[in-house]
Amino acid sequence: MKASTKRVARGMFHEVSGKAKGMIGSLISNRMLSIKGKMELISGKMQRKVGKVQSVCGF
Repeated sequence: MKASTKRVARGMFHEVSGKAKGMIGSLISNRMLSIKGKMELISGKMQRKVGKVQSVCGF
């Protein structure tokens, strides 16, 4: 498996995980969990986009 494919997959995992944490944090009124979820969601999006750029460049 190419490095770009792995990075895209990990990014998607972090996006889903972050979205779940954010929703759970808002449901139970836990601001820290909600913030951590949003940060993980953003980092997952960035990681996925880096993986797409890598695949275009051929890495």
